[in-house]
Amino acid sequence: FSRHSDRNQERRLHLFAAVMTAGLGLWLSRYVGSSTGLSIVAMTLATTGIVTALPVFWALPTSRLCGRAAAGGLALINSIGNLGGFVGPYAMGVLSQATGSTAGAMGWLSCSLFLAAFLTLRLR
Repeated sequence: FSRHSDRNQERRLHLFAAVMTAGLGLWLSRYVGSSTGLSIVAMTLATTGIVTALPVFWALPTSRLCGRAAAGGLALINSIGNLGGFVGPYAMGVLSQATGSTAGAMGWLSCSLFLAAFLTLRLR
């Protein structure tokens, strides 16, 4: 997928498709209930989307920024990612505890991914 993105020099639509796939997988995981097989399929779809999005995502700032701007931009991305490493699990716990199940938390995560996907379409 990332090779196709490199070959076509097109990042936005590839990133959009990968992040939407991840969001769809998490969204579907809310509705599979106790079916282990369907849960595995939904989480595999989500993981595939996330892992596919990573190389395409990192190609965006490195292709658009150079020099000191690249260093600052990549540092900012890493800082926000580290904050997400704290906020994400905390929010999952709060939402799971408030709703009594993980469905609300998975809905929040999938909506966050859908928002991120549509924000990538806004890039020039």
